[in-house]
Amino acid sequence: MKKDHAYILEHWKKRGDVSALDARLEARGIPTDNPPIESLASEDQLHVGGLDALRLFADWVGLEAGSKVLDLGAGLGGPARWLASERGVEVTAVELSPELSAAAVDLTGRCGLSDRITHVCADVVEFEESEQFDLVWLQHVDMHVAEKAALYDTARNALTEGGRVVWHDWLAGPGGEPRWPLFWSADGSGSCVVSEERFRETVGEAGLELTRLEDVSEPAAQWLGRTRAAAERSLGKARSDASRARQNNLLEETRNALECLAENRLVQFFAEARPR
Repeated sequence: MKKDHAYILEHWKKRGDVSALDARLEARGIPTDNPPIESLASEDQLHVGGLDALRLFADWVGLEAGSKVLDLGAGLGGPARWLASERGVEVTAVELSPELSAAAVDLTGRCGLSDRITHVCADVVEFEESEQFDLVWLQHVDMHVAEKAALYDTARNALTEGGRVVWHDWLAGPGGEPRWPLFWSADGSGSCVVSEERFRETVGEAGLELTRLEDVSEPAAQWLGRTRAAAERSLGKARSDASRARQNNLLEETRNALECLAENRLVQFFAEARPR
């Protein structure tokens, strides 16, 4: 196993604990057998901005009902379920972590979307599929992938004629090294964030033409500010050591992310590319 893979698998493993997830849902009075998709957002939207960012990104991308979407690095399947339910698309959701992928299959079944979403546990860089897709969706997966050229090759090869690759992720800014921990790494291990210049170069090397790139750091910072305030409130109400530890971790990661954006150490972006 690759070194970065080992770190990534361990880092995200706990998020695939369905029994713990169910306990948190029950504590909020949410049914676990058929949960409303949006009620899962705090658990299954594993990207900055949560459901707000997902809506913004989906509008920015533009999706036609009936489109076929390949979601590489699908996590718990939150974006896939929302896209299938709210935008009427079909999704193949590929995730490296066995725990996250198994939990995603479980949640998708409970939400009644198994006919619209296919979950696959596989390395996104090496994934091959005979079917082709109208859109390849890369949302907070680049930050973990060192072999970006191979990932973009996989994405390009999966496209139908006229298809697109889209990104929502982090770029390295000129302000210096990030402050750790952050949501995807405790100390920088498994983090593969690159500069905008390097991103553009690698996209081009993969035979893709970057058609749009937009800095969305401002809405990301607004959401992070709300998340920090909510974590501070929750910390004071925490009833168990586990809950306090969870809120403390979230608070530290959120503060660091806000500082990284303010100091231009990191940038949030949307991007789109098409095959040349």
